[in-house]
Order: sequence, then structure tokens, then C-alpha cells
Amino acid sequence: MPYDDSADDDEQAAARLALSLDGAAARAPWAVVVETVQGEGDVHPARPAWLRALAAWTREHGALLIVDDIQTGCGHTGPFFSFEPAGIVPDIICLSTPSAGTGHRWHSP
Repeated sequence: MPYDDSADDDEQAAARLALSLDGAAARAPWAVVVETVQGEGDVHPARPAWLRALAAWTREHGALLIVDDIQTGCGHTGPFFSFEPAGIVPDIICLSTPSAGTGHRWHSP
């Protein structure tokens, strides 16, 4: 699926996203997995409006919203979860043990 294109304004980005997802929605049930910040080759954060449009689409179509926060969660982008600034609530969050940036220390018993 196309990722958030910063050349689009918020309304264009939401329309492009819905059009792409509608074309793939023929086979329910399913889920949408998204990285809120793509980091291969460069850093490409999804805008909050695009993430809100994605969350609204998944709710409307009964699809799960899964946020892949393995590279960007646990405080690596500022807030604990990378999607917090968008105000969305995913159904599933994929996380990894934080390696830096949060001050949390995990100790085995």
C-alpha cells in the first residue's frame, strides 16, 4: 500500500489512502499493519492526519489496526508510543525491548 506522501495535503492523503484500501478490502476479515515512522534509507514519519484517516478506515471496515512500534516505540520518537501524537488507539502494538532513551531497566529475577 502507498505510504503517506508528504506532497499531498492532509485531505488528499486521506483520500489516496481510502482509495488504496478500498481496492484491497474485498477479502475481510483482515488487518492493517503500519509503521508510523519508516526508517529504511531515510526517515519518513506518517503525519497524524494520515494515521487518523487510517484508524478511521479500519474501524469503519472492521479491520484490526496493528502498529509496528518495534523500532520507534518505547520512547525512541519522544512519547512512549510513536502513534500517541496522532491520538489513535491501535488494536495491537508490536514492541521490542527498549535499548536506549527511556531510562527503563529490565532485570531478570
